[in-house]
Amino acid sequence: MVLKGASLFNKTLGKPKDHYEIINTIASGTLAMIKKVENKFSKCPRAMKVIKKAFIDLQEDEKNFMKEIYIYRSLV
Repeated sequence: MVLKGASLFNKTLGKPKDHYEIINTIASGTLAMIKKVENKFSKCPRAMKVIKKAFIDLQEDEKNFMKEIYIYRSLV
């Protein structure tokens, strides 16, 4: 089975911890951390970007986050 980028990014209700188990931290920077997680339902490994609240300008950053997701969806 081949997964396309669009199938890897979708909206879910609830908190991330409701859907994913954190395995470990892959990388950490000033603005965010990348965590290796596992989907609790499918058991598929994923990477999750966790952005620090102190660095979020809600209006402008929401546009940037959505643009980043759009770019990731277009990959693969």
